[in-house]
Amino acid sequence: MVSFNNVFPYSTLLCPNLRSLLLGEVKVTNALRELMACFQKGIIPKKWRAQYVVSSRMGLSTWIADLAARGSELGKYRPVLAKSSSPAVAVGKISAVKFWIGGMFLPEGLITATRQQCAQVSTVFCELTGCDGSLLG
Repeated sequence: MVSFNNVFPYSTLLCPNLRSLLLGEVKVTNALRELMACFQKGIIPKKWRAQYVVSSRMGLSTWIADLAARGSELGKYRPVLAKSSSPAVAVGKISAVKFWIGGMFLPEGLITATRQQCAQVSTVFCELTGCDGSLLG
């Protein structure tokens, strides 16, 4: 499964170690050598690139901005995940969120999960639910 959770731990472990290396607090490792070389060249580290598909021409700074935008987008769904007091409140929460489908790591999973949640809240079969979308400019 491709997800933000696969990239985030790797980057959060190595970046503080890179800082400690630059301060002379830790010894260099192969992983830190590779990370420093990628940063110097402005290319995406292989382990980061393997987590989700991006253009082969995308540079490191663009990739980091893209990952930050995707993480920020995921944060918008936190209120929707909170337990609701009634089905009407849950439906209201779901319908109030604008989704950036292209920013999801697995957009088809988001659509399926949304349909399942609507079916559960409405106490109908999932096959009876549908999706309605609009393009925002």
